[in-house]
Amino acid sequence: MATLLISIGALAKASGVPVETLRTWERRYGQPRAHRLPSGHRRYDPAEIERMRAARELLSRGHKPADVLALDAVSLQGQLTGGAQLAPDALVDQLLSAAIELDAPKLHAALLRAWDRLGALRFLDEVCGPFVRAVGDAWAQGKLSVAQEHHASEELRQILAARWRAMQVSGPVFVCTTLPGERHHLGLHMAAVVLAVHGHEVMWLGPDTPVAQIVAAVTQSAADGLAISVSQWTSGADARAALEDLRAALPPTVRVVAGGAGAPRDIAGVRSVQGFQDFAELLQSPEQLSA
Repeated sequence: MATLLISIGALAKASGVPVETLRTWERRYGQPRAHRLPSGHRRYDPAEIERMRAARELLSRGHKPADVLALDAVSLQGQLTGGAQLAPDALVDQLLSAAIELDAPKLHAALLRAWDRLGALRFLDEVCGPFVRAVGDAWAQGKLSVAQEHHASEELRQILAARWRAMQVSGPVFVCTTLPGERHHLGLHMAAVVLAVHGHEVMWLGPDTPVAQIVAAVTQSAADGLAISVSQWTSGADARAALEDLRAALPPTVRVVAGGAGAPRDIAGVRSVQGFQDFAELLQSPEQLSA
């Protein structure tokens, strides 16, 4: 009996990989491999579902598409199994110790190992967030100098930036930036990781961008959404005014999401997220983003 082939839409739904991403992978890397029907339509073997699921998970851990999509199904599963163990309970303490010692190689290697073991989203929740809080607490208690705090933040920022950029594929565009006067952008890199994992193309503006320039960038790039990171150091009144100005200046079809400790929670037309898991759930349910 001939194998029942499936459409790209069915493959996308079953694997969790967006149709646009599957098409990009097929065009660039020849995977997933399509069967051409006499009608000219493209169909896929159902076995591709597990391959694409495994590829999606490995990409979320920061592997490059060209490396992942060259693997067969057995090798993909081997890669997943090899990286499944959990990070040790003492990892944050080890990272903080490396930051205090200004030991860049030790800090960098420990962060990369944690990413590879946990994957992108668990790394954000279980390592990145707790480590950032531990660094902040240590600085407030005088256990960490300004130089040590900057060193730790920069090491983490470099890893996050390198990983989300490596995961980039063509897809719905999200502009990522902070409001005028906001120079803290570590949280914005974390948001970019979540976007890349979920198949969005990141248009990076970085910190401290004037409202008019944000609007211009969103318009010029025909972006589907705008992600704003607001730290606790930003004035609540200033953040509210800037977000209200942005919402009023952008078409209602552009989804605006604000996150971070300083983000206002009740601006009409601006979705507020409480954490990266919350953001991920919104991206998985586009109708919520548009609500």
